[in-house]
Formats: sequence, C-alpha cells, structure tokens
Amino acid sequence: MPRPQLEPGDPTGEFPIEPSAYFLHLMLIIDRYRDARVEELLRPLNMTLDGHRAMRIIENRGACTMGELADYAIIDRTTLTRLVDNLVSQGLVARSKPPGDRRKVVLTLTEAGSDAHAQARRAIIKENAVLTADLPEADVRIAVRLQQSLVKRLVADDDIARRLLFGVASKTTRRPKNQS
Repeated sequence: MPRPQLEPGDPTGEFPIEPSAYFLHLMLIIDRYRDARVEELLRPLNMTLDGHRAMRIIENRGACTMGELADYAIIDRTTLTRLVDNLVSQGLVARSKPPGDRRKVVLTLTEAGSDAHAQARRAIIKENAVLTADLPEADVRIAVRLQQSLVKRLVADDDIARRLLFGVASKTTRRPKNQS
C-alpha cells in the first residue's frame, strides 16, 4: 500500500518536495549539523555552543542586559540564567548594576572572557571559511537576503527583528500582521 504524500511535490521534479518546504527543511539540517561541528570545535576550549553565543552577543553589544541577551540568544530565560551563572562562575562574564537603576543587571565580558571568545571566534571563522569555500558570493548574498526576509516574517516584534538582524534591514518587506 503506497504511503500518502504529506507534502505537495515539486512541479518541476527537481526537489523531493515543494521548493519552499524543502528550503526550510534544508535550513534545519544545516543548522543542526553546523551546530554539531561548532560544538566539536568548542569542546577543547571548555566552551558550549550556547555559552559561545552568549559571549558573542555580549561582545558585539559591548554590554547588555539579561533581557537583551534573551532576545538575541533565543534561549528561554531560565536556561539563560543558568548559562550566565556558569559563565560568571568561570570568570568569563561579569554582572554589574548601573548607577541609577539597581534593578537592571548589565553583563560584560571579563578579560578572560574576551580572550576565550576571540579564540573560539578564530576557530569558527576558519570552519566557516572551509564550509563556504567556493560558494559564489552572489549566491551567498541571495541566501542571506532570503534569510533576512524569513526572520522579518517570523518575528512579530519589529524591534526584536531588527536586533536579531544586527540592525541590518533587508530590501524585503514584512508580511502584513493579519496574514498567517
């Protein structure tokens, strides 16, 4: 008995399923396998992927609050608190309270954190160069613009979308809010 087809097929026959569904499927595979590779690179540095991502965000921003880190890192706040506690206990991240707002906690990298982050970035940049070697720049730029467009469509809050895109606005437009 033939299995029912859950996804519509590609009308041209080039892909196993409809191209937009296949595109999203491949993005997930790329994300998972690349994360596994980066975890392997970070293991000798005694760093986790989530720890590196948190440190990258803090480094890029110069300093940030837990809320800002949560928006960028896309990690639930309970997990993020444990992650930051661990980075603080390792001496990689410092917490401070700015004068005038004792409720706010600001995160910065320590000197050891900056050094560890730089070492991890060098390894990841090298891996990225190997992974993307020989890809035409024009094709990479098209892929980046597609991903920017998807972020804008998926993230309902314009400010968060802009922050996730590091303030870069693509030339694509957002989907109207009343469409699903």
